[in-house]
Amino acid sequence: SFRIMQYNKWGWLAFWLASQVGVAEAAPQGGRATSEHDALFTYASLFCGAGIGDIGMGYLGGFCRAAVDSCGEVLDIFRRNHRATHYIHQPVENRSWWDLCHGVDMIFAGPPCPPFSRAGLQGGFEDYRGQLWTYPFLIAEHCNVPVVIIENVRGLCTGNQGRWLQEILLILKQWGWKVEVLKEDALRRGLPMRRNRVFLACTRGEGRIAERHVPLCDRHPASI
Repeated sequence: SFRIMQYNKWGWLAFWLASQVGVAEAAPQGGRATSEHDALFTYASLFCGAGIGDIGMGYLGGFCRAAVDSCGEVLDIFRRNHRATHYIHQPVENRSWWDLCHGVDMIFAGPPCPPFSRAGLQGGFEDYRGQLWTYPFLIAEHCNVPVVIIENVRGLCTGNQGRWLQEILLILKQWGWKVEVLKEDALRRGLPMRRNRVFLACTRGEGRIAERHVPLCDRHPASI
């Protein structure tokens, strides 16, 4: 079924993500968490789109307290498929809603990928959208959130001879974040498609990088 396919694609990330806050022992019985009261952890979904990644987190016990996107059409799709306390149709950089992230266990964000994708113009940081990856960390600083997960295309690692990723890692190190780079292809998750993605798993303070092995996932700890 579509639901099972989506879980195969994203469930490994949700399990790993849940382990960052020490709640990965078991998923809720009977399906996804439907409220903050029956959730194992809470998070904010930035650049949420239609909420595909949120499906896996829901099945692992996560509850999305706030979903944010500047595109009203995809936010409507998110609203039909997920129960969240707040749906915010605003740019992520608009500070008026940031306080809603106070108290969440993590931030999950998929910043725009065209600046780093071969299908786009690969403008990198010269493209304004290529600078939006900083906002999940600014919000985490503002709200004292210990875990941030960034999802993007593989070109973030390979584009510009790897300099984009190295610059991001250097900035995050200066900001006090510990980063692990995870690479995955949906084909290896059982889906009949190639979809290469990279995840930056970032922790600080009480957040921690999980020691458990993530099956079939290429792990590339940041070395700088």
